[in-house]
Amino acid sequence: MICLTGLAEQINGSSSKIWPMNGSIYEFLKQCDSFLQFPAMPVHSTGVRFFNEKPYLRQKINEFFPPGYPWYNQQFCDFIKRGLNNFSIGEANEPSTSSLTPTTTTNTSISATTLVNPCTSGGYRWNTTGITILNSTQITSPAHLFLDVNDTLYVVDEYANSVIWKLPKNAVDPILVAGQVLSRGPNSSQLNFPQAVYLDSEQNLYVTDYYNYRVQKYINGSNIGMTIIGINGTAGTASNMLGGPRYLCFDSTETYMYITDADNHRILRFQLNSTSGTNGHIVAGGNGAGNGGTQLNYPWGIDYLSSVSSYLYITNFSGHTVMQWAPGNTSGIFIAGTPGVSGSNDTLLNNPIGIKIDTYLNIFVVDYGNSRVQLFCNNNQTATTIIGTGAPGAGAKQLNNPRGIVFDSLMNMYIADSGNQRVQKYLKL
Repeated sequence: MICLTGLAEQINGSSSKIWPMNGSIYEFLKQCDSFLQFPAMPVHSTGVRFFNEKPYLRQKINEFFPPGYPWYNQQFCDFIKRGLNNFSIGEANEPSTSSLTPTTTTNTSISATTLVNPCTSGGYRWNTTGITILNSTQITSPAHLFLDVNDTLYVVDEYANSVIWKLPKNAVDPILVAGQVLSRGPNSSQLNFPQAVYLDSEQNLYVTDYYNYRVQKYINGSNIGMTIIGINGTAGTASNMLGGPRYLCFDSTETYMYITDADNHRILRFQLNSTSGTNGHIVAGGNGAGNGGTQLNYPWGIDYLSSVSSYLYITNFSGHTVMQWAPGNTSGIFIAGTPGVSGSNDTLLNNPIGIKIDTYLNIFVVDYGNSRVQLFCNNNQTATTIIGTGAPGAGAKQLNNPRGIVFDSLMNMYIADSGNQRVQKYLKL
């Protein structure tokens, strides 16, 4: 079995910190038949719960377990499983060799320590000099990035190519996987200003196709797309139509897809088995463009770690803010930027686009209009500029209207530097 666990906010009435345990995570997940859910919500009275392994965990493993988390080997996990009723749950250090041996003692426990948020402890630092891994001779306008479990990079090349590329780990030349180079259009092998890309755990590719008002699905390596959301070539405000799809994200179980329908100022949710014309559900916004708590203002970027938080994280491009919004709620919460106010200081944003959250709920925002990447630590509305100078430029330390952001398994950062027609890589320090 695999020993993965976490604590809910309340277990038997006691407040707890979330903590994980794992051992050789990816290799174990390929073989195990059960695991402890992370985080463990809902939980049994013991604070843990067993589930069958789900394939999506292989795809999402980097989101669940950032580098630096403590781990335990399989022998210790088996020991915990046998002695679960007597196991004292708490934050943990790696056990000593002697603690790995099963014992009959009735009060087995582990020593406690504190899991520190790397954003507040100084652990989040990147080399600010970018490495160009794709340049203007290879791509025309990088708009969005996605990394799979093997650190294969998928790049949305919006204009003029209107295609999707993939770049395997350590490769130099990208491989065309969707669309036709320099041939925009509405047929099943074409795209027209693609915006975002996602690869699911079954190797199916999803692309938001802005000017065709649709989402295309490419089944397991096919370069022929099928329209699963929207009506090809027709924009609209009905729940089965899209007005201008920008970015997309999935929940951790890959049951639902969430789409920023920017021109309709709303977030729509669809099941993955949807087909063209299927009605979606408005889960955020839908009350016209605006900067009130019940509105979105040209939503563009979106991220969702449903294993950690019940909130969607949304960038309002025209509202210059980031909102936190529980799907289906009538209103959201502004957590970064000032509604309707653009600016370049450490509390303001200017047309934010890309967004990523980590398991500590720190927020990385690609500040398009300021040509920089901002890091907001959890519950802090004052940001630190971690990439870029705040002014557009083509130097190795500069960005020019950046859009997408993603992290690999080592927490190296990749930025779609659209104005410079390149993808930049920043090494984690």
